[in-house]
Amino acid sequence: PNGMSLFEGKNAQSIEHLGLISTTLQDALLQSVSAHPGEPEIISVFPAWPKKWDASFQLLARGGFLVTAAARNGEIEFVEIKSRRGETCRLRNPWAASCLITEIGGPAQEQSGDILRFDTQPEGLYRVVPKDIPMPERRRVSVTQTTSPAPYQFTLPNRKTVGGVLGRHRAKLPS
Repeated sequence: PNGMSLFEGKNAQSIEHLGLISTTLQDALLQSVSAHPGEPEIISVFPAWPKKWDASFQLLARGGFLVTAAARNGEIEFVEIKSRRGETCRLRNPWAASCLITEIGGPAQEQSGDILRFDTQPEGLYRVVPKDIPMPERRRVSVTQTTSPAPYQFTLPNRKTVGGVLGRHRAKLPS
């Protein structure tokens, strides 16, 4: 019932598998690695995410950066970076076009090339968008609490339909 290991029996949800799933999910959405040992890390958004899947995330990256990004209809809409320590940020350009880097409440700078590099201030918030694309509207996602598991189903490219259930029955949540 607690999702810990049943040693490959009864749904086989061990903590090791769950950890691997979360690591794989984060690596598909955000990577922060250096090109060569000893060099600074470069942030990459959606490096292994399927183009057909819409997604948005907020994840920590090396160097003290909190990265928020969204992709819809196969296109990355924006990247927002909060610098927690004021380090130089290096971002792999997700659009292969000129970009505007704007410190929220400050001036914008235009950069192009494979790697976008800009200095940050501690607790500074920076938005990166393609130069010729208007800023997307801010969207809010609200979470609805439930006491029952959530079923899902989707069709794979090979036309096989798969599905499952996330969660387990719980006692009624307090209001």
